[in-house]
This record gives sequence, C-alpha cells and structure tokens, in this order.
Amino acid sequence: MSAKSYPGTTQIDTLLNRVVRLLQEMDTPAYLVGGAVRDRMLSVAEEPPYDLDFAVPGDGLSIARYIADTLGAAFFPLDAERGVGRIVVSDNQAESRVIDIARFQGPDLATDLAGRDFTVNAMAMEMTRAPFDLIDPHGGQADLNAGQLRAVSDQALDNDPVRGLRAVRLAVKLGFEIEPHTQTLIRAAAHGLSQQVSAERVRDELVKIISLPAVADSLRDLHRLDLLAEILPEVTALKGLPQTGRHRWDAYEHTLHTLAALETLLPLRGDLPHPDVPFPDTVADHLVNRVAGGRSRRLLLTLATLLHDIGKRQTFTTERGRPAGGDRPAYPEHDRVRFIDHERVGAAMAADVMRRLRFAGDEACLVETIVRHHLRPLQLAWQGLASQRAIHRFFRDTGNSGVDIALLSLADHWGTGGLDTGNNQSPKSAQEYLALLEVVRSLLDAYFYRQQSVVAPPPLLNGHDLIQQFGLSEGPGVGHLLTALREAQAVGQVTSRQQAEVWVKRKIKDWRFDS
Repeated sequence: MSAKSYPGTTQIDTLLNRVVRLLQEMDTPAYLVGGAVRDRMLSVAEEPPYDLDFAVPGDGLSIARYIADTLGAAFFPLDAERGVGRIVVSDNQAESRVIDIARFQGPDLATDLAGRDFTVNAMAMEMTRAPFDLIDPHGGQADLNAGQLRAVSDQALDNDPVRGLRAVRLAVKLGFEIEPHTQTLIRAAAHGLSQQVSAERVRDELVKIISLPAVADSLRDLHRLDLLAEILPEVTALKGLPQTGRHRWDAYEHTLHTLAALETLLPLRGDLPHPDVPFPDTVADHLVNRVAGGRSRRLLLTLATLLHDIGKRQTFTTERGRPAGGDRPAYPEHDRVRFIDHERVGAAMAADVMRRLRFAGDEACLVETIVRHHLRPLQLAWQGLASQRAIHRFFRDTGNSGVDIALLSLADHWGTGGLDTGNNQSPKSAQEYLALLEVVRSLLDAYFYRQQSVVAPPPLLNGHDLIQQFGLSEGPGVGHLLTALREAQAVGQVTSRQQAEVWVKRKIKDWRFDS
C-alpha cells in the first residue's frame, strides 16, 4: 500500500494535536480516516472539522476511554462488538466535537479502507509519526481532483444501501458528480433501503440531505437514482398527478417548486429571510428553536413542506368543466381537478411517515399539524383581512405551529404559480398573493407581539369557577364555554373577571347549555 507525504497536514487544529500526542504516548499506530481526511485535503472549511475518525489496529473502546478520561471528555461505547468508542468534547465557547476511535474492520488498514463507501472517503493519514503520510490505495485523491464520487468496489452499495443516500448528500455538499457506474450501483441497491437498513439510519441521512441548500435538486437526484421511492413513496406517488386552476405543474413538481420557494424565502445558510417575510429577525429566531427530539423548526418545516400535499393522490377526483365557446362538449382538458379534504388525509399520512422514520413524537405532531392546516392562511386571504376572531381561532387550532403554517403558505403560493408576483402571474393571482401577505403579517404580528391580547389571553375564569360559582356539571360543555370565553377576551368583548362572570351568566341563560 503506497503512502506519500501530504504537506498540507502539518498545520493541525488544537484538539487533533492533543489527541495525536496522546496516541503517540500510547505507542499505538493510529490513522485519521474518512471525511476528516477528505475535507482537510479539500480545505472545505476554514474551521477545523468537528468530527474526527481514527482507525487503530487494537481495541478502539479502551483507547477511546483513555483519551476521554485524559481530556475530561465524555465517553460512549458506540459499537462494542466492532470495537468503536466515541469521545465527545464539550466546550462552552463552541459546539461539541466528536472523535470516534474504531478497530480495523478487517485484519489490517488495507482491508478496512477497501470496505469503505467511496474512494474520497477511503484515504487515511498515519498521525502518530511525522511527516503525516497520505495513504490512498483506491485513487481517492484523483477523484477529489476530478470532483467525482466513485464507489470503492462493486459491493460497496450492496453492503450498505444507505450509502446511496450518502452519495447524494456528499455530491451536494462537495459540489461533486456521482460517476455513472456508481449511479448504476446505487440504483441496483436502492431496494435494500426499505429491507435491510434501519429506519433511524435512513432518517438521519434524509435529515442531513434536506438540511443542505438546493433541497429541490437533491430530491430530484434521489428520485433519479430510485432512492426517493424507497424512503418516501408517498411523494413519488404525486408524479404525473394533474392539477388545474392556478397550478402550473403536476403535484410532484409543485412540491419541489414549493421546497425551492421555501428556501428562497427562508435561506438555509444563515441569511436573513426574504423581504416578503414579515418580522425577519423574529422569524429567524423562531426557526432555530429545537423541538423535543433535537431537530430545528426550520428542518421540520422543510419536512412538512415535502409532505404537505401527499394526500392529493388519495383524494384526486375530476369534475367535468364547461369549455369556452358555447355548447361544445367538454373534453378532458377542461375537467376540473379536485382534492377535497386532502389536507386532512395528508396530515394522517404525514404522521405515519414521521413514525415510520422514527422521528420523536413532538416532531411528528408538529409536521402533522402544519400539513393539516396549511391551507388556512390562504382561506383567510380569500375571506378578506383576518379579524381578531379569525386570528384567535387560527392559533387556537394550531398553537405554536401557526407561525410555520403561515410561512409555508407563502412558499405554497410561490410553488403554485411561480417565484414572483410580477410578470409571471396573472393580475388575479398577484392580488391574491398580496392579500395572503397581509394575512401572514397579521398572523405573525399577533403571535409575536399580541400573545396575551389576541392569541392566548390569560383565563379570567376556570372550570372550577364555572362548576362552583354557576352550578354547572363537569363535562365537555364546561370546556366549550371556557373556549368561547377566551375568544370573547380575544376580540375585546370581555376584559375583566367581573365582565367574564356577567358574560357567562348571559350565555348560560341564552344557550340551551348541555353539560
């Protein structure tokens, strides 16, 4: 196995330097492998890589434990059977750094590298003696220079089909092309994603892909390589599903255009939202919040956007339309396509997808709620400016998902007719978009700045008050009355406890109250 000195590695970051010194003290050969080598050679980022992977001939668990103890870091037995230990180094001033120490997967380093996924990830550097030698038995450096991803072997994808998803992710991240033979191998192994790969691993790769820019292009690549149908058949089922009215594309293309629009409105690389997005700083702060499960609202909004119309295939119907020009018979192109209740059907399907991919319960609930109510802002726009009552009811039904729904509604409109409100849209569509913008502004203004007056006024009375003070029996009627009282507060009809008591007395008298 040939090796050559790679001078670019003489400057190494502080943590790597400390780990290397400890490995040298242990007098054990250790090889930096995988993405850390690849990215160092590419100079992908100015910052040092956060993940460091080492391959060692001995027990990776014991070595990792010793290094963790010495550094005062956390240790985890990542894979005891394969001898893989993980070190997590936390720093109050930065994100945690992860270091994996793994025993050779085979009798020696050559076997270990031969079992890896792509040539650009099958390089190593011996780090325990200088100069640091680059070991490149499969032509990874040449593929780096050529900007291509190439499988290490014809068995690489069959051995682990999730590598097909990784190929799409790396191609986007590095700006590389997947070479033709490797594409063939990916397609041939794609069926294994649903048969031999855990849902958690599929989920984690999908999350990484949709966290990168150019999400719509990545989805197209997943579809072209037969991967999307294996992990999200509900999305590929939309391909060729016709849409009429304002829609320029079929349901599948509409989904991808909506994803692209979402990325334009809410960039993935830290830029402020598009000027059409109201209260951009506050929206940006909202989207970086993490839901239980650890993923950001921005990531889950992308997922909800990907799934927002999956109910359309099951609810597809047509209505015979009347063609222009008198009494000529209607032709199929004049049929009106309908997707009645697709948001409710799609919400249930989205929840199933989230459970299938092992997302946390709160994450699944957020995505389900966004899909269920994604038409609400546009419906409010059709009715005119949103009243305080309508805004209160919207957030009563959607909770903190309402902000995400409002943002999706803008992307959905762009993904229906195009990415601007000018020359590419009819005057009617442009007018509708302006009305939607006004509704979205009103919704976000209420959520961010009028929580206690409109969105969720503090209760003036509770269920115990209604039962004790007004002699009502326990039951759903008490809850309905409290909901109505909260709405009366939101629209300014009730502003004090005394007024609330008068309001309740009147309602009990006027209604045929069924507790």
